[in-house]
Amino acid sequence: MSILDIDHLMIKTGDLAAAGDRFAELGFTVTARSDMPGLANRLICFDAMIPGACNYIEIMQLTDPDAAPPPMPDVLDAPDGPVSTVTATSDADATAVALNAAGIRVPPPVSIRRDWPLDTGEVISPAFRVAIPLTGQTPFYWNACQHHTPQHYTRPEFIRHANHARQMIAVIALAPDPAAVAAAYRGPWAARLDGTDPVAVTAGPGRVALRIFSADRLVHACPGMVAGPHDRRLAGLVFATDDIDAAFARIDATDARPVRTAPGRFHVLPQHANGCLMIFEGPA
Repeated sequence: MSILDIDHLMIKTGDLAAAGDRFAELGFTVTARSDMPGLANRLICFDAMIPGACNYIEIMQLTDPDAAPPPMPDVLDAPDGPVSTVTATSDADATAVALNAAGIRVPPPVSIRRDWPLDTGEVISPAFRVAIPLTGQTPFYWNACQHHTPQHYTRPEFIRHANHARQMIAVIALAPDPAAVAAAYRGPWAARLDGTDPVAVTAGPGRVALRIFSADRLVHACPGMVAGPHDRRLAGLVFATDDIDAAFARIDATDARPVRTAPGRFHVLPQHANGCLMIFEGPA
């Protein structure tokens, strides 16, 4: 299938400037705005974990539904918060063929190259090829990206964060039956499944897990989180940090009210982070 790992998490916002500024307040380095047809984004980048895959958050705003490529208007027709995982693939065309053979409908992959002006005045040109399945076929929407210029996402000035976040190590999802939902990824991602609630779904050789929780389990793990028993949605993400106390102190200096649940773990509730539950975990 050529799926390598979860590459990034797309977070929908209705106000890109405000969302980027909020994440910056929380201690993240947020890139400058980049415009694409019908869309605009800002990124929070981390060092790559495996070859061929990047590791970042994409804060995305729909600016013109008529100009945006399908199915992005449908994907972004949601409240602010996580809306899509994007996997890395070594071969977008082979992935599209394999998904279609497995019954997941994917139009021909699209090659994209765009200019990205930085605050310094430098302009870089990310290039990638992406296989974009039609919506409504998987428990949580995802697509597959083949990077041609991954070096643009790991620039030293992008991956250093004042809150000590070092990498995105998991995406958090909710489902009434985590095991049944996780099973849907075994074939398309050649995934490893670990646990029962949550179930950690890890693609092929990847290191970033999709952690699927029941509502009860996530609410218990993250006091203050609101979730219904029938929720099936992406909910947030998990960061690794090399200094959990410094990370907590940096975020506690804001109005985000981080909640410490263990000596090596704390979380920030969605209402303080553009609809995104954020969990920070220290070294094991």
